Amino acid sequence: MKKFPVLLILILCMILVSACRTGGVPADNTEPPVIPTEAPTEAPTEAPTQEPTQEPESRDIAALREFFELTDENGVTNGEKCFPAYDPADPASWTDGSSSFDNHVFIDGSGNVTGITLTGDPDNVKMLSGVLDLNGFEKLEGVRTWDVVFVGLKAEELPAFDVMKSTELQFPNVRGEASVTVGYVERLYLRSLEHVLCRVTGEARSNLSVLPAFMVDITVEGSGYAGFAAFSDENAYVVRLAAEPIAEAAFIGWFDAEGRLVSADAEYELFGEDTAQSAEGSGAEFVLTARFE
Repeated sequence: MKKFPVLLILILCMILVSACRTGGVPADNTEPPVIPTEAPTEAPTEAPTQEPTQEPESRDIAALREFFELTDENGVTNGEKCFPAYDPADPASWTDGSSSFDNHVFIDGSGNVTGITLTGDPDNVKMLSGVLDLNGFEKLEGVRTWDVVFVGLKAEELPAFDVMKSTELQFPNVRGEASVTVGYVERLYLRSLEHVLCRVTGEARSNLSVLPAFMVDITVEGSGYAGFAAFSDENAYVVRLAAEPIAEAAFIGWFDAEGRLVSADAEYELFGEDTAQSAEGSGAEFVLTARFE
């Protein structure tokens, strides 16, 4: 066997060592980095959430809020006087929370006010600011107030109440003008320190062909509340004058437009079972003055 020359062997060894250093696996045995072949996709973005649209506020709610936000000379609002947890932005707080609903605003699912009750007590009469304007309350069926004093009342554009429902309007303590026009109302009580004007037209949603139709115009002279009560009983529709002096005043009587004394009684029946006249379909008009001294 022939022997390779020593120089040739050395050259072959150097070539093998060089190949081991530059080829194949790196000396630190780490895996080569993976090079991405596609551009990374962008993370999907969510569509912005849309705020829920609020139903437009009803005219009834806006009008009552305006009234409840009126303040007295001490900065106390009407709403604070009527409701213990009054919040002008939350009509659900317009209540005293009692089961008797002595102070409560009734609202249907469409935001229409269907009823209002506001009551105080003889030792804590609620003195409210401003004029209560009920014009345009299309679904209103009744308002009852007691021991609550209003500056004024406007209700000339009320709907024709349904005679089959127990509709009522009771405002016995109005300091200024109390003006009401209504088609029919089962129970009505209006008194003022200055002036009461009420028209009942007899137009109502009813199967009855004959309904009360009358007008009462009462001016007050002196110190006292004067007005009338009207109500339907089993036998007749009654319209009765009602006067009450205040402080040290005394009631003198009811006087007609010619200045003649009609009655000296604080309560005097214009229509009803005890009189020869009937309110039903009469269209009678009464212009009276209540005098106190």
